[in-house]
Amino acid sequence: MNHLPEPGAELPFEGARNFRELGGYLSMDGVDPEIAPFLLRTLRARNGGAEAYLEAAFGLDASRLARLRSLYLE
Repeated sequence: MNHLPEPGAELPFEGARNFRELGGYLSMDGVDPEIAPFLLRTLRARNGGAEAYLEAAFGLDASRLARLRSLYLE
């Protein structure tokens, strides 16, 4: 059985705090589908996209993003 780390476990402390601040938009199942387009538009407008936001807010570079994708995506 594959055990996944807790959400935010691989993030530095500041990143984990930022992750919790998104709580109004996240649930255990992910982002509410009705809110997803708004979130993506906001990330693009403010940060240039989701990957740029994740790097700026959480310090996740390309290699760390690849690791998280390998853990959470099929």
